[in-house]
Amino acid sequence: MTTSNSDAGDLTDGLAMIPDTESEPGFAVGLTTTDQQQWTPIVDASIQPTWGRLFKTLNEGIQCYINYARISGFDVRHNSVKRDRGGEIYSRYLVCSLQGVKGGGNKPRGYEQTLGGKERWERCRRLSNRVNCGARIGFTKKSSGEFKVSVLVEEQTHKLCSESSKVFMRINRQLDVVQQVFLSNCVKANIGASTGLRFCKEATGSYANIGATDVEFHNFKRDVQTYVDVADGEMIIATFKAKHEVCSDFFFEYDLDEENPVSRLFWADPLSRRKFSCYGDHISFDATYGANRYSMVFVSFTGVDNHKRCITFRADLLTKEDADLYSWLLEKFISA
Repeated sequence: MTTSNSDAGDLTDGLAMIPDTESEPGFAVGLTTTDQQQWTPIVDASIQPTWGRLFKTLNEGIQCYINYARISGFDVRHNSVKRDRGGEIYSRYLVCSLQGVKGGGNKPRGYEQTLGGKERWERCRRLSNRVNCGARIGFTKKSSGEFKVSVLVEEQTHKLCSESSKVFMRINRQLDVVQQVFLSNCVKANIGASTGLRFCKEATGSYANIGATDVEFHNFKRDVQTYVDVADGEMIIATFKAKHEVCSDFFFEYDLDEENPVSRLFWADPLSRRKFSCYGDHISFDATYGANRYSMVFVSFTGVDNHKRCITFRADLLTKEDADLYSWLLEKFISA
């Protein structure tokens, strides 16, 4: 006896018959015992990892799987890792980026009760794009020092990226040397990462031709600023020394404290020194500016020219305001 149901498909002898699904190029579509569709990437045999394959190093095996994922059309992230007593890795797993299921996004946002009886506003729960994909690979270290593919699951529980979308996958996004230099110059000119991305888009013609997204631009700017934050004192002193070598009239002096950070810095360019020789009759000494990032005081010496416009004679940075530092400033002002 055969019955039909539009919601469940055709039923023949008690078995559900799933309509045939046309496979897309680049992967094959199959069915599991739970009637869940799966996609298996179809790539060249030399690129596809196989169970039992040996690699000389763990990094070689990881790069092989990442290259396989890049061509197939899915992202990869590191999962569990096991180390021996010496701290060396003997087991490593890589999984699809959509592996697992997060609980965020199911509970409505609002007040929640704490253990102390007080109510607090719970943090925003972000939605997750994970679909419990089971694709993974596991590497195990052998006694010879090589790493063997001990676990390999190729079937994906989600569709793979199309050819036009592969360029936006995380493992394919990176900044080349030219883009890094360009973004470094943008940081010097106080141009944001998003604006730099739009400049690159106009230069290349399309976002797909950049090879990176707004995330990579912001991350690189963050790394540049982190590097500058550690060596900013050395960089500004080196810049002033280079200017003095080019132009001997560029005057600067600095002093270091016990821990070597710059405690006071004074500079005056040739144009400011010439302006002082002409309009140095009246000087305004202003120390009300504060640099919050470095907890230093910015001190400027200004005057007025013949057009009643304010002009700067010199500038200083101080870690604190006391009699010794102000005496040092005035001495260097006379020297300049």
